[in-house]
Amino acid sequence: MTDAGHRALRILIVDDERRLVEVMGRALVEEGHTVDVAHDGLTGCACALRGAYDVVILDVGLPGMDGLEICRHMRGAGVGTAILLCSARDSIEDRTAGLDAGADHYLGKPFALLELHARVRALGRLSARPILVADVAVPAVPLAAEALPLTGARPAMREA
Repeated sequence: MTDAGHRALRILIVDDERRLVEVMGRALVEEGHTVDVAHDGLTGCACALRGAYDVVILDVGLPGMDGLEICRHMRGAGVGTAILLCSARDSIEDRTAGLDAGADHYLGKPFALLELHARVRALGRLSARPILVADVAVPAVPLAAEALPLTGARPAMREA
């Protein structure tokens, strides 16, 4: 846990703006996180594909391979690590392209460190949640070490 009571995360920052990476990395380390850094897309992609991170923070415009390509490679390889795209390319089309490429959040540059911290915490919460998948053809859903029996009710969508 961090000093603020949040789960300490393992974070990879992939950005070629060295001064920005230094500021972001220092701020995240001060929050109690472990931070690794890559300054080009090829190195960043290789690190991200290992899947050893809770959160990957990617710039879009990177030398070697851009952040959107890295997102696609990660998702194509089945890497479920949370991805935060962080870019000066901040139009609706850019953000939509980033999310469609596999990013979980998109943060436009310049940004406030307070917002970066909040988005990283949000992604950390998401990565800590177990995923429950239910097959409605099976009468029980495995939950931890025991099966949770399903009622005879048929699945349906209800209006609120």
